[in-house]
Amino acid sequence: MTYPGMKQHQKDLLMEYGPRLKDIDESYIKDLYYPILDQVYGIMEDKVAPYVKKWDEEGAKFVNGKVQFPQGVLEAYNALVRDKSGLRLFEAFLPEEYDGVGLPPLMAGVIMETIASYDLSLQVTIGLSTTLIEAIGLYPTPELTGKYFPMLQEGAAGYVGFTEPDAGSNLKNLKATSTLDGDDYVVKGTKIWISNAGYADLGLVLARNIVDGKDEGMNAFIIENSMPNADGNGGPGVVCSRLEEKIGLHSSSTGVLEFNVRVPKENVIGQVGKGYQRILERLMGMRMGVAFQSIALADRAYELAKAYGEERHQFNKPIASFPGVANKLTGMEKELMRMRRLGFEASYVLSRSQQKLTVNPNYLKVDADGQAMLDSFPLYSAAVVAFTVSRAKMYNSEVGWIITDDALQIFGGNGLAKEYNVERLLRDFRVLRIYEGTSEIQEGILDRTKAAAKAKDLDSLMALAEQTGRPEPEFKPLDYNKIFFTRFPKSVDAFKDENNEDFYLYKN
Repeated sequence: MTYPGMKQHQKDLLMEYGPRLKDIDESYIKDLYYPILDQVYGIMEDKVAPYVKKWDEEGAKFVNGKVQFPQGVLEAYNALVRDKSGLRLFEAFLPEEYDGVGLPPLMAGVIMETIASYDLSLQVTIGLSTTLIEAIGLYPTPELTGKYFPMLQEGAAGYVGFTEPDAGSNLKNLKATSTLDGDDYVVKGTKIWISNAGYADLGLVLARNIVDGKDEGMNAFIIENSMPNADGNGGPGVVCSRLEEKIGLHSSSTGVLEFNVRVPKENVIGQVGKGYQRILERLMGMRMGVAFQSIALADRAYELAKAYGEERHQFNKPIASFPGVANKLTGMEKELMRMRRLGFEASYVLSRSQQKLTVNPNYLKVDADGQAMLDSFPLYSAAVVAFTVSRAKMYNSEVGWIITDDALQIFGGNGLAKEYNVERLLRDFRVLRIYEGTSEIQEGILDRTKAAAKAKDLDSLMALAEQTGRPEPEFKPLDYNKIFFTRFPKSVDAFKDENNEDFYLYKN
């Protein structure tokens, strides 16, 4: 099938949400943003679409301590972010005051969706650098912006080093340490499941702040792979020790990084000892990105399944005309629109928070003349952003997984063959329910933030947002039985005995 260009729903939602942001109007979207997106589509058509199946089959490899990508992957990466006469995509995400375009998250989301719809592996490789831009932009200093924004503008690849063997969802259990030694911090520890491991130039790393042998919070650093070994022996300070073999994202490197590195104290982001609070809780861009990645893969799976359903004939008519397939396709289309709306809502809220604007009209304060005071919030409530972004990430990854799985189901046995591409989408999709916070973690975030996100005044909003304690959730086993019969309602009676009871349950 042919890959489409910019889709109508993208244009419609951009025109709906974009003008509600500061300094964004219809001409900005059409004259500045559309050309950028057109360039992205052109590169993906020419340099990615013909090769993505081959890249998936070959995968990234770890040879003599270095990552080797399939031929063509780095050419596509360079065309998107490093071509001085071409796109240089990272410039679009840099703030305007640092020679960038300053695209808000609302528009970044559509670019993420576009790249991921062709190859999620490539989008992951590119997307992590935008996380570094976001992190530095939250707490800019002359040292950080002066050195690393130019590097990123030139296309430097990034990574995020948070996860450790004993610290996955609970990052407060980190073991990596940072200790001030003169003008440098010595950072030691092991980070796992690091995307772009062995390839990236620099990363955002979280480590405990050790002062006089005591734990004094956490520090967030920008660490270059070229920084010196803490032992002073001339060796590298950051080493990739291995790559993981994964079920999906084959042409994206994911591995283990070992740190024994000296890092200038100027490379701390935000306040010393406050890395967790100041950085991790505000890095919503990564989570928002997963919502758009989910849209991209589910939408592509739907397109493939719809085309196959119309082409494949059984009993002398297309299988798309049979109720079992037709109902799936109709449901997919409906849910994709809901997913898009949730994604745009999340990127819109995140955009307004970065612009220091309030989101909900209920939050506006009014001056004596009845004019809205948009700067009445010194900082936008983290609870509102967390709630909206987590909701989009959780729903889109869970429902998108069902859509992609049902798309494969429509292909029948052919769906298992690499020839038809849908199996790659399913393999790649599986991680979206896990990384950047599992669905179970997102559910907990929604539980903590929903009241604060819906508060009607500033005082109650801030009070609720700062609450940390909450009761333990009630233990309630997941009812897989209910899930099954929700999907197959006509089969309920087939699982009942003569007394209209479930015959397959164990009886005491």
